Amino acid sequence: MSSPIPSTAVEDAGFRGELFLPAARPLSPLPSPLSLRSAASDPDRLPSPASSVFSPAPSPESRPASLSRQARASSDHDDGRCRQVRAAAGTALVIMPSSAGVCDTRERFYARFFADRGFTCLICDALGRRGISECMTDQSVLSDLDMLSDARAAWSWLAGRGFARVGILGASKGGQCALNAALAEVPGLPPFPGRFAFHLCLCPACAVEPRRAAAAGGPVLVLCGGRDDYTGSARAFALAARLRGARVETRLLPEACHAWESLGEPRFFAAAETYAHCRFFREEDGSLTDADTGENMSPPEFARHLRARARLGAHAGGGTPELRLRGCSVMLDFLVRHGFAAAGTDLPERPGGGPHE
Repeated sequence: MSSPIPSTAVEDAGFRGELFLPAARPLSPLPSPLSLRSAASDPDRLPSPASSVFSPAPSPESRPASLSRQARASSDHDDGRCRQVRAAAGTALVIMPSSAGVCDTRERFYARFFADRGFTCLICDALGRRGISECMTDQSVLSDLDMLSDARAAWSWLAGRGFARVGILGASKGGQCALNAALAEVPGLPPFPGRFAFHLCLCPACAVEPRRAAAAGGPVLVLCGGRDDYTGSARAFALAARLRGARVETRLLPEACHAWESLGEPRFFAAAETYAHCRFFREEDGSLTDADTGENMSPPEFARHLRARARLGAHAGGGTPELRLRGCSVMLDFLVRHGFAAAGTDLPERPGGGPHE
């Protein structure tokens, strides 16, 4: 396992985040004159669970053979195949947070995982810069438009520093942002001249979807858990099927719960708001329509309506090192197939395990 990759905090007008540079690859030019400070590693900010009652994961014998073969791993961070992948030159990754906020077990884990393979990674702290600690218990305090605005600002920051290909990754609320970033137009936001090179959308929350689902930009991967009772997979896969003009792949980890990056038994969060049972359309004028009732609302009206439609209680976690590695392997395979990374047994490795530039 490689030694931890340090991060540097970045302050800018459009976003706040943490920058993770690949080992032995300096960023040129340096992110000056932006304000930089050392980034402390905060603990996982998930609130304490109300209970941890959930059915056990399927036994290895009951899993599909292909998944069982992928599960041969001796570490929660590396196996031989993952180690032998590195980013194509000039490729960077914006990482958007879940509604739990930026934490070590998810956003920083992915940033270090991909930085160890040559990607420059920039985590956007969309919650922290607005003074929000978490929005699991009130999704209305941070809109999907605010999230996407931050992601676009991060794309511009990286593109302005010479990165030719900037992708996006997010889980849950961040996964919704990564999927929204594939849309050609987003009512409520100004036109965006940039395009994300690829989209890694993990268990995205897709209760809100565009009325006109036209896509622009790079390929899209939607990866969901088969035991996810928080965001589910049905709405995400349905939206993926509606995207016109996009190369979309959908994958399912059958035994995964929501937030499978968190290791240990699944935990039940009694106050978590869930909307997997809902479907809302964002209209071209920026208003929102409840597909069940037909009610059309302005964004402020929708924020109140959303909370009224919420159901409470969902499970999260339940991950294992092998499951987390399989999710990473799916993403790496996707990136290699689409030309954003290279794989091979002859790639040189830096001391500690990961390949270097």
